[in-house]
Amino acid sequence: MVEVVEVVEVVETSYITVSSTSPSSGATGVAVNTTISATFSDTLNGSTLTTDTFKVTGGGSTLKGSVSASGNKATFTPSTKLAYNTTYTATITTGAKAAGAAGTSLSSNYSWSFTTVSAGVSTPTPTAIATVTLTPTAIPSPTATPSAAVGLSLSKYTAYLSGDTIVATVIDADRNTGATSEDTLTTAIKIENTSDLTKNLFLDLIENGVNSGTFLATIKTGTTTTGGATSSIRANSGTIKATQGGTATVIYTDTTPIVSTLTKTLLLSSFNAALVFDADAYVLNSYARITLADAERNTNHTEAESLLSDVFIETSSFNITRTRMIETGSDTGIFVGSIRIVSGGGTLEYDRIQASEGDTLRTTYIDEINTTDSLRVVTDSAVVVVSVSPTPVVTATPTPAVCVAEKIKLSSKNLKLKRNKSANVTITVTDTEDCPVEGTTVEVNIQKSDRKRVSVSPSSAVTNADGQVVFTIKAKKETGKARITFETNDLQGRLIVKVTKSKKEK
Repeated sequence: MVEVVEVVEVVETSYITVSSTSPSSGATGVAVNTTISATFSDTLNGSTLTTDTFKVTGGGSTLKGSVSASGNKATFTPSTKLAYNTTYTATITTGAKAAGAAGTSLSSNYSWSFTTVSAGVSTPTPTAIATVTLTPTAIPSPTATPSAAVGLSLSKYTAYLSGDTIVATVIDADRNTGATSEDTLTTAIKIENTSDLTKNLFLDLIENGVNSGTFLATIKTGTTTTGGATSSIRANSGTIKATQGGTATVIYTDTTPIVSTLTKTLLLSSFNAALVFDADAYVLNSYARITLADAERNTNHTEAESLLSDVFIETSSFNITRTRMIETGSDTGIFVGSIRIVSGGGTLEYDRIQASEGDTLRTTYIDEINTTDSLRVVTDSAVVVVSVSPTPVVTATPTPAVCVAEKIKLSSKNLKLKRNKSANVTITVTDTEDCPVEGTTVEVNIQKSDRKRVSVSPSSAVTNADGQVVFTIKAKKETGKARITFETNDLQGRLIVKVTKSKKEK
């Protein structure tokens, strides 16, 4: 059943604004490994934030990097460190839009500038990261308390083999000699690789504030030792080669008032991944939820990551699909995903798998880095049923029913656009009781003859928690009517767009 709400014409009457930036406009002494971000007055449409709509220039060239959006914050992450003592200008264009139905944009391009620190003056302070604990083999990290005068501590004392992050902290008031800027202790930290003494790592220690007397360095784990500081290179982060069951010795060399050393031992251990369904049986036309715990797949300790090609769901070798897995938070190493089990309509990647009563669902993941030091297949299974037999009453709160797509609504049935102008249309997917359907894919279909009049972006999108997706309709140069069909499963909604000339052209 198709239900539409008629709106004669979409008119944009408001704008989003930039409420704050980082670094702030006019800032100086900015760290060379910083990210650039802007916070907006409304939630953003992430697909509109790209390197075309968020640009950073400096030193006579455009900076390469990647752009991401989370809520009302857009972030530009440079591919390499910024240049020292250089002024950079960040610009966000009117192509960046809000995620709401209005799809509002900036009233004009927004720009601000900042200047990086001079070489050798300061380095950003690393952030200590908590240890992943939701795992069969995870070992909690003790917290060391350095002495008041001189001390060495690590943010964790057991690290995983790939992509883990450890922050070394040294408290030594005698080494704080700069009264107006943070001090740098060159090659003051040595990390000895006990399994390969030729792969040692040296790091600078950077004071985390003027006159603080506290110095930091960041150690990462990987398959090879890379980076680090030398007599001519300044660096307070690097990667140490990690092997199963190995150790690394972290050594701080003090020179004032006397030469002395402090050491800490870092244990290196693999993690055996775990993969589970959230139930033993699933009803047809419901969602199966999958949880993957694998610390080694958490390669970025500052943000939640996605795995798109790693977890599979199948009923047979001929009926298989992948599942999109999203990390539950930054540095958790735990990923969750879901797939809808349908009785008809076919299997669609990332969205649904067709099954029958009595079928066995099997989920599979390849654990490449683990304690066996070879590929390890992790699986779990569940059965598909038509109905679930009543169970004894328990004190646990029942799981809410899953909404199944039954209706598709368009915020506009007819749309009038002048040539080269655009407007947004919101698609809402619900069940018969108007319960919003989250996680279903809405695809766009335009007749070939109408593609010369209009274009739609994106070509498909997944509904949010409100059961909604937003599409941008753009009129091209040729006038006339065009028909656009929005489809999800067996549901369709049609939009008629009339492209007209502007008043000046008539």
